[in-house]
Amino acid sequence: MAYKKRNLVARANNFDRLWDSPAGRTLKLIDQILNDEEIKNYIRDKYPVGKSKRGNSCYDPTVLLRIWVLILMYKWSEKQAEQILLRDILFRHFCGLDYLPVPDHSTISRFKHRVGKETIEGLWSLIMKKLEEKGYKISKAKFLIVDSTIVESVTNGKGRGSKDACNEDKGEQKVDGRDESDGAKEDGQSDRRVDEGAAWVKKRDRAVYGHKIACVCDEDGLVHVVEHYPANQHDVEHFIDVVEKGVEMLGSVPEIVYADKGYSDEGNRNFLTGWLKVKDGIMRKATRGKKLSDEDKAFNKEVSKRRGRVEKFFAWAKSIFGLRRMRVYGKGAVEVVWHMASLVYNLWHLANKLGINWR
Repeated sequence: MAYKKRNLVARANNFDRLWDSPAGRTLKLIDQILNDEEIKNYIRDKYPVGKSKRGNSCYDPTVLLRIWVLILMYKWSEKQAEQILLRDILFRHFCGLDYLPVPDHSTISRFKHRVGKETIEGLWSLIMKKLEEKGYKISKAKFLIVDSTIVESVTNGKGRGSKDACNEDKGEQKVDGRDESDGAKEDGQSDRRVDEGAAWVKKRDRAVYGHKIACVCDEDGLVHVVEHYPANQHDVEHFIDVVEKGVEMLGSVPEIVYADKGYSDEGNRNFLTGWLKVKDGIMRKATRGKKLSDEDKAFNKEVSKRRGRVEKFFAWAKSIFGLRRMRVYGKGAVEVVWHMASLVYNLWHLANKLGINWR
């Protein structure tokens, strides 16, 4: 009788059994998508770190992207991700860290500042292209849905919760007693107390200091566009830009564009029917001295049924991904986190709802 010897080959073959667990089935389908060589090469090519021949080697950006997929799916912090990956075999296998050391939390955190929202947008476009090659018609959307939501900032603005804070001049907004324009340090690093891109807004009789996130999704619930702007800017001002970007991402013009009453504006309606040549799906809004007719109420009720798809993404982002209140500072980091959230949501949606098998 002898002791069992360590066999790396046999051990590697046993990793496939991890996918049989309930948590592993969804991760397996996401792994099949992210494991495509063209997708991995795209991420490595766009990532700004690791291209120099000098210095120490760095972590593969595909590994860091997978770690962020887990962070959003399970509502971890960067430190929690580091600790869990040190002991959980399934998550290590999903991230490709079977025999590699786990990156520390600072390395994981820096990834969101380095990757950029354009890289995430390009990655989703590449995934759609690969789906088209495999016979899935994702880009031929019959209709698009536009909506936005407000998320609280990681920091508290001056006078949080007070009514006077919402009435301050937008150009002279102050945080911690200082102007936002003075928030940068001498070395170019952003001061942690200043959240660039956040603003005060009143929501349901409550003053909120935060960001506004707008998105565009199709009839399958897939999110194609995520845009950020300060919370105190009205949705009407950004409707045309968001819709144009959605059409550009899909590469085709839908039959109708749906939106809630917040986007109700004569200019937006003329843009849809006149310039874009699509049906107007913006909900009707009553004005002073003019109530909604029974026909308009019926129209709004029908639009509300369609708009439920985009509300599901916001519900996922805030409850499951933990983005009801941001945990990062600055406009750039907020944009990247929400773009990654839309990517993770789409990957989960493809793997489970649409039943796509990448192989």
